[in-house]
Amino acid sequence: RIPSTMAKITSLWMGDLEPYMDERFIQNALTTLAEPCLSIRIIPPKIPGMCGCCFLEFGTESAASQAINKLNGVPVPGTQPMRRFRLNWANSTPGAPPVMSMALDYSVF
Repeated sequence: RIPSTMAKITSLWMGDLEPYMDERFIQNALTTLAEPCLSIRIIPPKIPGMCGCCFLEFGTESAASQAINKLNGVPVPGTQPMRRFRLNWANSTPGAPPVMSMALDYSVF
């Protein structure tokens, strides 16, 4: 069996979105980054009135890492009341760096 490839994680999760925070608002809040965010996918809250979240897609793992290191915990420009960036790696445990497995995958089937 061919070993699985090492996947580079280029997506970040962003939480605590208010209803007025659309793709344009978030893109404008990310303007201080050296590399642009390629896409923003907003996930509306399941319960009306609660905060939503979104996924940010970057072109490289380095760009995603720079975004999380530079912005996490920093106030989001233009928010009232003030909100802070809540960023994390997509599909990982809170605070964990991206997981890249060097192990080979084997199957008995």
